[in-house]
Amino acid sequence: MKFMPLAILVILLASCGQNKKEKTVTEAAVDSTVFITSAIVDYYQQHFNKEHAADPKNRLRVDTTGDKEIQVKTMFDSTSAEGSLNIIPVAAKFLKGDLNADKRNDYIVPVYSNGGGNVSWTELFVFTTTNGQLNLLKMYSSYDLGHCEATGGIDGQFFPEKIDSSGLLVGESACYALNDPSCCPTIKWTTRYKVSNNTLTLADQVKKN
Repeated sequence: MKFMPLAILVILLASCGQNKKEKTVTEAAVDSTVFITSAIVDYYQQHFNKEHAADPKNRLRVDTTGDKEIQVKTMFDSTSAEGSLNIIPVAAKFLKGDLNADKRNDYIVPVYSNGGGNVSWTELFVFTTTNGQLNLLKMYSSYDLGHCEATGGIDGQFFPEKIDSSGLLVGESACYALNDPSCCPTIKWTTRYKVSNNTLTLADQVKKN
């Protein structure tokens, strides 16, 4: 694992093919990856500035795993030990599809998150393309998207799987019944979300057998 400032990472990626008049599909994908990664890191930077920057012992660190994959970690660390950890996956793990019916690719990026203890969750960053411009729509917690309490569970999370051909985000909600152990939620749903008025809205939820 090595440290690389985000600005350097962005410059290295963006430099590919910059002298060409037209961008290839690969170059366009790199541009999207750079924008998405930068936007997510900026989101955590703003959170850090708001919640933690007042203490000079706190720091925000961005790591990359090297040349073969683009994986950026952000860590809130006030003790040089454990702090909040958010891992942005490589581009191949971005979910891609047309969420807003404009025949352009939109993205959902599942970011692994951990508060420094034993509990982990996913923070889903939704990016949509409007008038040819990619924008960060919003971040959603996998706990909120689980929709568990409304369906008889007491807690649980949503695990995204794909954006389907109809533009719906499809995943599994794993929800806990009252006496379930922490390892094993027993209530499972196929849950689908749609983008409506620039918001992820529940489309339907079907219980699994």
